[in-house]
Amino acid sequence: MTLLLCVPFFNVTSAKAAGTASGTVGETVSVTVSIDASFEIGAATIYVSYDTSVLEPVSGSNTGTVTCNFLDSNASSSQSSSISFRIKAAGTSSLSVIGDSKVISMDYDNASISRSSGSITGIAPASYSTDNTLSSLEIS
Repeated sequence: MTLLLCVPFFNVTSAKAAGTASGTVGETVSVTVSIDASFEIGAATIYVSYDTSVLEPVSGSNTGTVTCNFLDSNASSSQSSSISFRIKAAGTSSLSVIGDSKVISMDYDNASISRSSGSITGIAPASYSTDNTLSSLEIS
């Protein structure tokens, strides 16, 4: 007797916190988290890590991880969502898809994830003298 076990396995082309962004300390910037799959995406939860000393999410707690949830009612193989961060300090924060991120097909099959990352760079604001009286101006 031969038993044949077929386990459908799907591979996600990518789950990524895409691209790079930059802004001055105090500004808000957005990045796109996207999923491109070789099948119709039913649902996904993507966790993205960031540096809490440089960034804080516009909504939610500043824990070092933000969550993007996708629920696809139109059965497509591509999904994206935007995450907004406020830049707290000068420096660069990597944005990485991490941990227990999951993608499930419309047939409820789990998929493997190929992860990639992006970054946000905070630029220190320009500093100017508070002495605007021109007292040190010399005319020659």
